[in-house]
Amino acid sequence: MTLDADTTGSGSVTRDPRLPAFYRALSEMGQTMVRATEPGLLYDGLCRIAVQCCGASMAWIGLVEAGVVRPMAWAGGAERYTEGLNLAVARPQDADAELGPTAHALRSGRPLICNDFQADARTVPYREHAARFGVGSSGAFPIRRAGQTVGTLNLYFGSKGAFDPALVELIGQLVQDLCFSLEHIDREAGRALAERSAGEREAQLAGIVGTAMDAIIAVDAHFKVVLFNHAAERMFGVPAQEAIGLTLDRFIPPEYRAAHPAHMSRYAAEGVTTRRMGASRELTGLRANGERFPIEASISRAGEGERVLMTVMARDVTQLRQAEKAQLARTAAEAANRAKTEFLSRISHELRTPMNAVLGFTQLLRAEGGATLNGRQREQLDLVLQAGEHLCMLIDEMLDISRIEAGRMSVDHRDFELCELLDGVMRMSQLQAQECQVVLHAGYSPQCRLLMRTDPSRLRQVLLNLLSNAIKYNRPGGWVRLEVERDPYFVHILVRDNGLGMSQEQRSQLFQPFNRLGREGSGVQGTGIGLVLVRQLVGLLGGEVSLESEHERGTLVRVTLPAGDGRPMASARHADAQAPSVPPIGVVLYVEDNPLNVILVEQLLSRWPGVQLVTAADGGAGLERARTLQPDLVLLDMQLPDMSGLDVLRQLKADPATRAITVVALSASAVPQDVSEARASGALDYWTKPIDFDAFLQGTARLLERPARGDQTSL
Repeated sequence: MTLDADTTGSGSVTRDPRLPAFYRALSEMGQTMVRATEPGLLYDGLCRIAVQCCGASMAWIGLVEAGVVRPMAWAGGAERYTEGLNLAVARPQDADAELGPTAHALRSGRPLICNDFQADARTVPYREHAARFGVGSSGAFPIRRAGQTVGTLNLYFGSKGAFDPALVELIGQLVQDLCFSLEHIDREAGRALAERSAGEREAQLAGIVGTAMDAIIAVDAHFKVVLFNHAAERMFGVPAQEAIGLTLDRFIPPEYRAAHPAHMSRYAAEGVTTRRMGASRELTGLRANGERFPIEASISRAGEGERVLMTVMARDVTQLRQAEKAQLARTAAEAANRAKTEFLSRISHELRTPMNAVLGFTQLLRAEGGATLNGRQREQLDLVLQAGEHLCMLIDEMLDISRIEAGRMSVDHRDFELCELLDGVMRMSQLQAQECQVVLHAGYSPQCRLLMRTDPSRLRQVLLNLLSNAIKYNRPGGWVRLEVERDPYFVHILVRDNGLGMSQEQRSQLFQPFNRLGREGSGVQGTGIGLVLVRQLVGLLGGEVSLESEHERGTLVRVTLPAGDGRPMASARHADAQAPSVPPIGVVLYVEDNPLNVILVEQLLSRWPGVQLVTAADGGAGLERARTLQPDLVLLDMQLPDMSGLDVLRQLKADPATRAITVVALSASAVPQDVSEARASGALDYWTKPIDFDAFLQGTARLLERPARGDQTSL
């Protein structure tokens, strides 16, 4: 280090007055390096030396952590200075002009000196802050460790131009000493770690055999056991002191012992056997009590000749094999459940298709029969209609149970008016009540209009089931009452009756699928899955079902659901539910291969002279007629003889000539996945068979009244 300087201008040399302080700085750094056993002491020492010996007003050391510089040591007023500073590490895309002194030093790996802090272009973001601390000049010196720049030493002086070559050289020497000491600490730490690891490995190796979870058995060149760990004792039921000296074949069943020595001899000599014993293989073990059990075993060899040592590692896989069998059973059960669901879906579709004709033409006969039907004939039609509706309900219930079991039941939470839904449920149950001579009572106030948030379709399904049970299992002259109670958090819907009730034994068997609680011979129709479905549906809605019943006294079922916001609803009727004021006009293309379904839709639409119905018996014909006729509405069956309805939909939406045509899927399948796929493929809506006359006519009228073709707002 050269600290002499020519201060006279005449060639004479004047010794730098800071030389004693600089020497003291180097001396103290050397002492710090000797005493320091961890990096923090070095950092603190260097910052202190920079202030006390080098004349800096502040000094701090920052290390790079997670993309920013974290201050680790301070001297002078540096700790207050660094509070609130956000020093990001330079990114590759940052220009040099955008970097502060610290980031610049980190990127370049060289010291960055700012001898006029307030004028240097690289200090612009920090000038105001530095001025409050009287900073005139600064320097950032990179710190390297393990071959990488890991941080900086940052020094500040109150005067400008403080960093002359002598000071820069001194600070560079101090930082170099710091880096050397850090490498020394790392080497010592690595050596200590290696020694500690070696000691730990020795301890581990000493205890690994005794504490291993797997059985470890070592045998010599004569196949005699010389090592038998605790896991082997537990596995085979033989103490180690008894196992030592026995041959290895003692632990396998007798019928395998004759061939065993040949395998072991081959492995001892060559390291291989005819069954690749160097790899894991499954064998049969023999416990001391005679029990046989499956094991997975592998063998390794060390040494040669008489000094060969073979080590067998064995694991009892009894539980693993049992788990595999259980998994196979679960897989088979899941496959059977999927097959059941697919079967029910197919059956649902196949049954709904003819039921569409049965119920449709029955409703037409009732509506159009007029005076030509006598009372007995009208009663017979009502019985046909009731039986068909009951069959549809049974199909839906079986399908819903299957969906819930498969985890595919979906719910659609939305706002609706509760009392209006209850009114509809009462109307739908009225015919059954009249036939059973049971009186229905609405125990809720008609003026009590509450907006509730849940799935109205599922709730309607639940209440229809409960009302149907209360009516069926009642007596002539009995009553059923539907009530509503409300608290700040829940809505309670009660179905109360004075019917047959249930005994304690019957109540204990509630919610068992297909269990009709001993009423199979009562003459009352049912499957025994209604209450099961009710409980599962209410659970999906986030609610609970409770039941109180007394034999011959009646039953009370309480459905409790989250209340939602409970906001009043001024009007429960929607304008779009009303009949069209003007008969609709337009062309409807019905793509359907079932002639009965075509006749039914034809007769339904015949009431509107301005509506022209055109039909196509397959997908190909439907696509061609859609292109040539440009109908106002396409009703599309989803099961066609030449292609699926989804294929027809996709082709319609892919063709610019037919893309804007409104398409509604009309299908006997009510599976949610089919509905979502049809909508995703371009169907505006999805109507299920059997056709609901009112919903069909209202929906068709609304679509034919649409002002602009291709508006894809759902009904």
